[in-house]
Amino acid sequence: MTTKEMVYVTLVAALISVLALFLPILVGFIPIHTFICTGLVGAIDFLPDDSYSYI
Repeated sequence: MTTKEMVYVTLVAALISVLALFLPILVGFIPIHTFICTGLVGAIDFLPDDSYSYI
């Protein structure tokens, strides 16, 4: 393994561990359906509240 490959593997491992730490925190603070709606709609902030209240 070259030095560049070792650095790459280390960065990927660090990224995965950071995601593993923060994902439960994000899921805890952000309701799941809000997260899904934000993914589907894009940015939910520009919509009036009642436009997605049926979800």
